[in-house]
Amino acid sequence: MAIIIPEVPGVEVTIHMNGRAAVEYDDPKAPEKEQENKKAAVCTKFIECEDDSPFRIHLKVTDEYPWGYEDHCLRFITIIDGTTGLSKHCYESDTFFSDWKFSIGHLFRTDDKDQLVKQGFKFTGITQVEDADRDKIVDDLDRVAAGMGTIKVKVYRAIGIKSNNGLPKRYAPPVGFTLAEETLKGKTVSHGTGFSTPKKVVGPLHRTQSKPLPKDNGPIAVFQFMYRSKEALAQEGVIPPPQPNPDSQCLSEQKIKKEETEGTKSAPLAGLKQESSAALAAERLQQPKSSHTIFAHKRKREEYEDVKQERKTVKRG
Repeated sequence: MAIIIPEVPGVEVTIHMNGRAAVEYDDPKAPEKEQENKKAAVCTKFIECEDDSPFRIHLKVTDEYPWGYEDHCLRFITIIDGTTGLSKHCYESDTFFSDWKFSIGHLFRTDDKDQLVKQGFKFTGITQVEDADRDKIVDDLDRVAAGMGTIKVKVYRAIGIKSNNGLPKRYAPPVGFTLAEETLKGKTVSHGTGFSTPKKVVGPLHRTQSKPLPKDNGPIAVFQFMYRSKEALAQEGVIPPPQPNPDSQCLSEQKIKKEETEGTKSAPLAGLKQESSAALAAERLQQPKSSHTIFAHKRKREEYEDVKQERKTVKRG
C-alpha cells in the first residue's frame, strides 16, 4: 500500500516491484530517525527486494491535498542510493478532474558518446569480498553512508520558474556491487540499485526548473524506503525469523522412528542369521568327519569279512 503522511494529506508514494506494489513493513527505529529531521514529516518503511527484479516509484496526488498557498506546485525529487535522480512537478490544475499519477522507473543520462539513453531500475544483490585494500574499504564506506539500499522521495512546495530543453549530465551507473566484507559488518544492506541495458532516446528532454518556497526551509515531506532481502529484514528485526516447516519436521520425526523400528527389527534377524550360519558351518564341518569315520568302519568290516572267509577256506581244506 502507499505511504500516506497525515501532516501532508493527498500525497502518496509507492514502490512497485515486478508490476505489483511492494509489501511495506514498519521501521522499528522510526521514532528515532524521524526526530532527526523536525523540519519535514518523515515516514520510513522497509520493503523486501529480490535479485534482478525491476522496480518503479509511483507518485500520486489527490484532491485532498490543500492547494492555494502562494499558488505553489509540488516538486518530487527522487534520491536512490544517495544519488539524486529524476524530479517531477505536480500543479493544482493536474488534480481538477482526477488524481495526478506519475511513475518513475528509468534513469536518463548521457553516455560516453553524448547520446541520450535511458535505463530501468532493478534491485541488484551485493557481493562481499574478504580481502580488500584500505582504499576500497574507505570508498565502500562512503557509498554505504551515502544511502545505499535506500529509495528516498523528497516533496517540496515550489514556485515554477521556467521550462527548457536540455540533456542530463554524463553519468556511468554502476554495473554491479562488490563491497568489502569489513564494510558491511554490523549492517543489513543486502542490495543496491542496478540498471537495465541502455536504450537510445530521442532528445533533448523537457525539464521544468523551480525553486522551493523560502518560508518552508526545506521539504514538507520525506518518504523513505529501505529495501532489503528477506534474510536482512529478519536480521534487522523487521520481520520474525523463519520458522521450521511443521510438515517437514513431522516427516523427519516419522523417518527417524521408522529407521529406529527397522533397526530394532533387523537386529534379532541379524543375530538369527549369524546363529544359523554358525550351525550350518558346524554341520558342514561335521559332515566330512562323519563320512570319513563311516568309510573307515566299512573298510575295516570288509577286511574283517575277507579274513574270516579266508580262515574258513583254509579250515575246510
